[in-house]
Amino acid sequence: MDSLFSGYIPPIIDDICVSKDEFGGKVKYFMSSDKKSQYFKLNAAQYNFFAEFIPYALKERDSLKLDQKCREISEGKISLNVICQMLQRYNLFDDDKGIKTKVTIDLNSKKFLEIPLEKLNRKRNVWKACFNVVCIISVLIIMMSLAGLILYREHIINELSNMKFSIENVDLKSLIAIAFISALAIVLHESGHLLMAQKLGIEWKSINVSFIWGISPIFYVRYKNFCIHKSKEKIKVLLMGTFMNFIQVLMYLILCLSSDSWVFMIGALVNIGCIISCILPIGTSDGYQVLAIMLGIEGARWKALTMIGQVIKNPKKMNTIVNKREDMFLISYILLAYIISIWGCVGLLKSILHFFNLLNVSSIHIFILVIFFFGFITVLNMAKFIKNVASIK
Repeated sequence: MDSLFSGYIPPIIDDICVSKDEFGGKVKYFMSSDKKSQYFKLNAAQYNFFAEFIPYALKERDSLKLDQKCREISEGKISLNVICQMLQRYNLFDDDKGIKTKVTIDLNSKKFLEIPLEKLNRKRNVWKACFNVVCIISVLIIMMSLAGLILYREHIINELSNMKFSIENVDLKSLIAIAFISALAIVLHESGHLLMAQKLGIEWKSINVSFIWGISPIFYVRYKNFCIHKSKEKIKVLLMGTFMNFIQVLMYLILCLSSDSWVFMIGALVNIGCIISCILPIGTSDGYQVLAIMLGIEGARWKALTMIGQVIKNPKKMNTIVNKREDMFLISYILLAYIISIWGCVGLLKSILHFFNLLNVSSIHIFILVIFFFGFITVLNMAKFIKNVASIK
């Protein structure tokens, strides 16, 4: 046996598991640990090896027997030392001696708040009732919207097209209402994820709040070993949040037409913005994750960011990436995602200024402003980014 792991072998983390998922004519294999916040894809041979080796390794501590088992499963091709090196690289030993790897690396994301949800998983009957109530309300809103669209189509179009906003209508009460509606859009979006996950038996872990570019908050839910669940279940969970925003759009349009209040129109626009930002396959959006699941490329964004980091550390590695079609595709995707983000910011800022009649600013000036802002924040965060890149093994 090789010298690196001769003698004492640290215990493997006890929640490590391997899974197989068939979706869209493809078979995907994963190995993950919720305690270590790690998951990665395997090929068929690796899956067959670890599916047999992991249960044995969780019970057996003798290094000679473990090495013998490795060679037996792999028909003499793999030793225990090779497996231990891989487990150490991904920090899957149950001690503090393993290399601490970073789960994410980005130019600008910083966690602000994490709310544990594990104890709430026990109230299954409560969440089941909540899910049923949401379904009933959603059906009623959709039916009312369809009935209104069929019976009063021309009236609805005229009302919406003739609605105008004046800055004189803005007061403290309306600003508070808009802030509440915006917060409600996020809360109900994340609640949709949580309720669908509970319905499918996927346990919650936490709700997290991070800040992108130092000012823009993003909210996301973490689940226990999310990657090992079936692709159809994961897609349902991811799309449920967008569905909740869609229901809110219909609800605010109904309220807007019945009360003639521009505040409810703002509520509809906020939720439309949430829908667009979620379905576009950029960054870590729900749309990106659904697309990655459907194409079988989970972890592609992390791989692309890692490659970008390696090129920053060693520009000569760019020659290797250029020669690989898959790597060039991933790099192009990341660059395109940031271009779409900049374009989205330009369009959003222009629409807001136009709707509120605040400034008569040309598109080119708005574009220059957004580019300057993105560039300035990127420079401020570049030192942190390079430091994170240096930690990648």
